[in-house]
This record gives sequence, C-alpha cells and structure tokens, in this order.
Amino acid sequence: KASLRLERVGKQVELLKGTFNGLIRECFVILAIFIYQYRMTSWSYRSVLSITLLLASFGNFVDVILVKRWNVTILGIPDNVFFLIGSSALESVTSMLHLLPFSSLLGKVCPPGAETATFAFVSGVGTFASTFGSLTGSAIMDWVGLKTMPDKNGDDGGGCDFGSLPALLVVLSIILPLAVGIPAIFG
Repeated sequence: KASLRLERVGKQVELLKGTFNGLIRECFVILAIFIYQYRMTSWSYRSVLSITLLLASFGNFVDVILVKRWNVTILGIPDNVFFLIGSSALESVTSMLHLLPFSSLLGKVCPPGAETATFAFVSGVGTFASTFGSLTGSAIMDWVGLKTMPDKNGDDGGGCDFGSLPALLVVLSIILPLAVGIPAIFG
C-alpha cells in the first residue's frame, strides 16, 4: 500500500509540474499581449517583426544551451528551472509577439465582410505549414542519423543518439529563420 501511495503522489507531483508550467506559459502570453498593446502598437510592423524574429532566435538558442547542458555546467541552473525560463517564458512571449502584428495586419488588409473567411484561410495555411515543418523536421532528423527511440530489442546499444541535435537546432531554428525572415521583412 505504501508503494502505491508513493506512486500516486509521484503522479500528482508530475501533474502539478505540468499544470504549473502551463500556468507560467499563459501568464507570459498575457504579459506579451500587454507589451504589444502598450508598447509596440505605435511601432512599424517591420520593427515589431524584426525584434520578435531576433527574440525568437535568442529563444531557440536557449534550447541549444539546454541540449548542451551549459545551463548546468556553466550557469549552474537546473534543467527544470531553465526549461521553465526558456520554454514557458521566452518562447511564449516571442511567439505571441510575433503573432499579434500578423493578426493586426490581417485585420487591416481584409476586405470588409470577408474577415472570417480570410482568417480561416490563413489559419488553414498556418496549420499546413506547421504540419509540413514537423514532417520535414522528422525527415531531416532521420537523414542526419538522429535517433530518439531505443532499439526494438530493448537494449540501448545503438538506440538514442542526440549528437547532431545542437547543430540541427542552430541551423534550422536560428540561422534558417533569420536567413528567410530578414529578407522577407525588409525585402
């Protein structure tokens, strides 16, 4: 009975951690909305998009720090705290700050009476792009030999291999978005 109680307590602690992480994420989303509303609405769209692109690149570098474990070895910050700072806080703020100018711009360029259809179309394109990006990312991970599952026979003799993950993160989530985003914003 004692081991069953400990197992239940462990599951409740994990559920609480996930709930806390989600709560922190939503608080930072609300913070991003306030930042945009009270500070950035007077800026040009190019300024807002370029700042959020740079912030997103920095946020993705936080993932590199976590994967390389520099947060522990250099900074002395435990993984769970650093994940909370990077994933819940920084990524939530940057993604919302990046989304808000697009939503505002979309509202300005839509023909009157077509806002719903235009929003639905743009949402569909965004969903397709997200799915395509995930599938492309999986294919690239297979292509470079990144393995996220142990062998089927259970041993880890040739199983998980994350050796190329830091390079993939730098190239695909920092350099590529900057290389595409900067010309798109200023071009």
